[in-house]
Amino acid sequence: MLNLISKNKDALKTWLADLSSNIAISSNVIRLAAVVSLVASAAVTSAQISPAGLTVIQSPAGVYYALYCDSKQPNRARFYYLNYGTQEFDVIAPNVSASGAFSGTSQSTGRTLTGQISSTSISLTYNFVTKSGPKESLYGPTLKYAGTWLGTSSDANVGTGFAEFFVSSNDQCLVFALQDFTSAIGIGTIDSNGNVVVPLLSGDTISGNFAPANGGAAGTLTHSPSGAVDTYELTNAVTPRLFNISTRGLVGTGDQVLIGGFIISGGGKTVLITAKGPSLAAFGVTNPVQNPRLDVYNMGGQVIASNANWKSNSNAAEIMASGFAPSDDREAALQLDLEPGAYTAIVSSEDGTTGVGLVEVFGVGSAVGR
Repeated sequence: MLNLISKNKDALKTWLADLSSNIAISSNVIRLAAVVSLVASAAVTSAQISPAGLTVIQSPAGVYYALYCDSKQPNRARFYYLNYGTQEFDVIAPNVSASGAFSGTSQSTGRTLTGQISSTSISLTYNFVTKSGPKESLYGPTLKYAGTWLGTSSDANVGTGFAEFFVSSNDQCLVFALQDFTSAIGIGTIDSNGNVVVPLLSGDTISGNFAPANGGAAGTLTHSPSGAVDTYELTNAVTPRLFNISTRGLVGTGDQVLIGGFIISGGGKTVLITAKGPSLAAFGVTNPVQNPRLDVYNMGGQVIASNANWKSNSNAAEIMASGFAPSDDREAALQLDLEPGAYTAIVSSEDGTTGVGLVEVFGVGSAVGR
């Protein structure tokens, strides 16, 4: 669990040795644990900010370059190339460094990919053609459908085969199905009601409704103009998990701070951390801290991010779009892309006053699912 304590930092000694009792959140898992120190006494590898993001570039019309990454760990990034004019399709699993630089080679075509993930954009060079696009928001209109969905697709004439839906938070849907050596590949749209329209490289267009429930999705897609019907059964590749945990406590002066720890495993993850004070009065909390400050440390004891006024963040618009932004400008928040590792969130008083504070950690996820 997330155990947040108000205590003198000098008295804190070490992380709990046994983390096996922590709460697992998912395959992108956050495990939230009781924190007993800011810095482990043993030498550790510093966790890093994750090079994360999604971009879908169409340039020129009918030619798509899409790259998704949520971690520098192997197999946590994918690049897709679709060319409707030539009916070409390619996929690469690039290696991504901590700096956001990435590179890879297609196992099927031998073509190369290089590029850079920055804070607001992604640039790439595929097959000697260079493109650049903005990072997509995590909080688009199709967030509830977002994810990588894997399973089967059946056609009465062709048979049953493998199917994958790659759905973003911002209306995009990439479909890949392989049945009896016949492939159906395309990128199209999904709206806020789950209505899917995807032109395929073959010239057909598939359409239907995507309505996932309880981690799975089943339905039909109709081909136009042929009229063929595919029946799909899919499962979200990301298993269900705990989304949020929080607690409150006293924020004093000096070393009397509120401390919360959390652990990320199974790949990179985007988290939203908030430190609240003034807004707690509306919920009957007496003497809330008036100007909370939030500092996030990695396991090496290094401060990786700080904030004392959430609207001062460069990604304040993203925090607002999350629906979990603090209601008072004096409160703090940080939305961070983090690599696997242990982290500590410390809430202190920016102006030296004391009072009750609240710290919350939300497992936001990514542009292709929580």
